[in-house]
Amino acid sequence: MENNFNPIQEPENNVKPVSKWNRAAVEGVKLAIISIVLMLAAGLTQSKGLGTIIWIVKLAATITFLWWAMKRYSVANAAVVGQTTYAESFTFGFITSFLSSIVLAVYTYVNCLFINPDQLQLAKDAYMTQLESRPEISMEMIEKVFDNLEIISTFGVLIFYTIWGLIISAILAGSTKVLPEGYNNN
Repeated sequence: MENNFNPIQEPENNVKPVSKWNRAAVEGVKLAIISIVLMLAAGLTQSKGLGTIIWIVKLAATITFLWWAMKRYSVANAAVVGQTTYAESFTFGFITSFLSSIVLAVYTYVNCLFINPDQLQLAKDAYMTQLESRPEISMEMIEKVFDNLEIISTFGVLIFYTIWGLIISAILAGSTKVLPEGYNNN
C-alpha cells in the first residue's frame, strides 16, 4: 500500500486552514482575563499564605489554559492540513502568550493610573526607603525612575510575560503537536 501523505498538500474538502492569529487573539484575551482575575484575588487578600496559594493557582491555571488552547489549535489545524508540527504548535502558543502579555501590560498601565494609584504610591514609598540607604544612587535618578514608574511597570509586565510565554510554549508544544497517523506523536 502506497503512502500518499503530503504535509504540504491542500485539503481536498475546500476547508480553510485554521486562522492562527484570530484564534490566538481570542485565546490570548481569555488567558489575560484568567490572569487578571487571579491577580485581583491575590491583591484583595491580606494573608501572605493565601496570596501564595492564589499565585500557585494562577500559575497552574495559565499553564493549563495555554496547553488546552494549543492542543485545540493543533487538533483543528491537523483536521484541515493533516498535521500540526512542534513549530506550528509552539508558534501558536507564543503568539497567544504575546497577545495576552499586551492585554496584561495595558491592564497594568490602566491599573497604575486609574484603578489603583494608591498601590503604586505604596510601591514607590517602599522602593524609596530601600534606595535611600544606597549612596551610589542619586535622588535625581530616583525621581526620574519614579516619574516613569507606570511606564516601566507596563513594559516590565510585557517583557516578563512574553518571555514566560515563550518558555512555557516551548515546553508545551511537544505534547500538543499532532502528526499524521503512523507517525510517533510523542
